Amino acid sequence: MFSLKQMLVLLFVVLLSTASCQTKNKPSSSAQNSSTGSKTTAAQTPLKATIKAVYPDKDPAFNFQSDVMVESGTIKTGDKIDAVSADGKRYTFTVVKIRNPFEDIKSADNNSGTVYLHLKGPADAVFNTNFTFVTAGGAAPATNTNAKSTDGLLTVKLNGTAWTGNGFNNSHLFYKKGVKQFNDGKPSMVLAFKSVQSPDDRQFTIKITTADAKPGIYKGEQIELLLSGSPTGDTKNPEMYGYKYPETVTANLSIEITSYKENGDGTATISGKINGNLKPVLMKNKQELRMENGSFENVIVKVFNEKY
Repeated sequence: MFSLKQMLVLLFVVLLSTASCQTKNKPSSSAQNSSTGSKTTAAQTPLKATIKAVYPDKDPAFNFQSDVMVESGTIKTGDKIDAVSADGKRYTFTVVKIRNPFEDIKSADNNSGTVYLHLKGPADAVFNTNFTFVTAGGAAPATNTNAKSTDGLLTVKLNGTAWTGNGFNNSHLFYKKGVKQFNDGKPSMVLAFKSVQSPDDRQFTIKITTADAKPGIYKGEQIELLLSGSPTGDTKNPEMYGYKYPETVTANLSIEITSYKENGDGTATISGKINGNLKPVLMKNKQELRMENGSFENVIVKVFNEKY
């Protein structure tokens, strides 16, 4: 079984990364309030907003939050906007609230920096940073034509039920020379994905002990996996399934890296597959969780070449 200490160490890096996305630089006054002239111009320009992160939410007033940066046009509270992908997927949302790091604002344009949208839309929407927000009914930007709507997502069947997880800010990290107080200082890659569909709040975390991430099969003591949270969003009854050698070994579990390419800008792109069973952790009378057809495609990983 996982010890409490082992679980906390694995969760620490991911939770620390999650917290970092909440810390934003305070915008200048010009970022908070655009001039009247710029608003007039923006109103005549079709909306294009880059999506930097997506978070499903269980608030009755909205069911998604998204960090965005407006490139052209204007977003206002009450607007209808579409998240569109290059392959034709489209979801329409109502903008319930717009917020900068410190206060609610009524609108945002290309002078506003990163802003945070509260959105109400279809509960089954599955979208990520390879989508773009446009005016409702608007076309997908030409710059999006080489993207795939599944890029960066983890998809897997859990006991026969489809589950999809999305990355978030600093959720994919590769420490090629290790971190002193994590994984005994060994080189480590951590990939974390949160459920894209509320009320499911589970997070799937993968750790691979390697310094080069070359394509191949990884198993045994090279890997750790942890699925934690609740499929119904019940914080009083969380579930936890995992794999750690040798405490919670299952005979058939492995991770395959199918491709890995460094991009020259401090990031790498990785794709892979997961199959096998996870064992229940700190839960009585639970069976192993069966994983099938697990895959992640073109996940962007931050690469660190120094020893930490």
